[in-house]
Amino acid sequence: MNAIFKRKSIRKYLNKSVDKETLIHLCYAAMQAPSAHNTRPWQFLVIDDVNMISKVSTFSPYATFAKQAPALIIVLLDKNKVSDKHTKWVQDLSAATQNILLELVDTGLGGCWLGLYPDEKRMENVSSMCNLPPHIVPFSVISLGYPETEYHNVDKKDAHLIHFNSLTD
Repeated sequence: MNAIFKRKSIRKYLNKSVDKETLIHLCYAAMQAPSAHNTRPWQFLVIDDVNMISKVSTFSPYATFAKQAPALIIVLLDKNKVSDKHTKWVQDLSAATQNILLELVDTGLGGCWLGLYPDEKRMENVSSMCNLPPHIVPFSVISLGYPETEYHNVDKKDAHLIHFNSLTD
């Protein structure tokens, strides 16, 4: 799977819009993620309006670069799909977020995962900015667009981090 080894956080984008079909395709890729008990507790809010992008990019001092992205996808938790017994939703939504990031590579786009959860203030800011109902909780924001520079393989392999049967080799 080449996308895993090529993927990196992209924070600079060309001034070129991403078509609606591609944005929908990215959300479909997210929906292919595994989820505990097949609850699929996600929804996705696609933002391609310049004013909304500008507004949402203010939720954190680390998100300001997202203002120049042509689109954002906000991965959302639908609390109606989980119960107190279902505590794996963080893993479910993380897997969905990662699927989008990997599919970006295969579609020639780039993106960056902007963390919301578990920062209550950030989550509240995005909820307010997007007028989300109380049962919908923002989990992550992905800024995305056509990368300003070309992808290249990012070698992060470190054999010292792999252990068999025990941590004492």
